[in-house]
Parts: sequence; structure tokens; C-alpha cells
Amino acid sequence: MFISFRRLFEGIRLIIIFVVTTFIFFSVISFFSDVIRPSNPYRKPEGRAIKVMKVEEQMYPSQQMGAWERLKFFYWYGE
Repeated sequence: MFISFRRLFEGIRLIIIFVVTTFIFFSVISFFSDVIRPSNPYRKPEGRAIKVMKVEEQMYPSQQMGAWERLKFFYWYGE
């Protein structure tokens, strides 16, 4: 079996180009993800903004629920 060096180098070059472009695309997507994402989404709103959801104790029952009650809670609230 004969393997030409030209085809071997073309294959290696293709793999290197693929790895480099994958790394570049990943870096660009990571950069834009960091730019778009808020730095602290759970901070207290400033100015005239208000917080929409108020977490109450009765919304999250105690940990002593049975499996059936937890399953119903999961499907009811989607959490």
C-alpha cells in the first residue's frame, strides 16, 4: 500500500484548518455571548425599574414533600 506525501500533507492541512477555524468561531461566539449577557442578572433594579417576581415561601414548599407531591408541583409550576 502506497501513501503519497502530498495526500498526507493535504489531510493534515485540512485537519489544521478545521481546528483553527473551529477555535476562531468558538472565540467569536464566546465573545458575543459575554457582551450580550448581563453582568449580574439578579441585582436590584435601578431607577424606575421594578422587580417583577417576588419569591414567597408558599411558592416553594418545604423539602418534606413526597415524591407524588413534588411531581405534581413540577408539572404545575414547570420548575
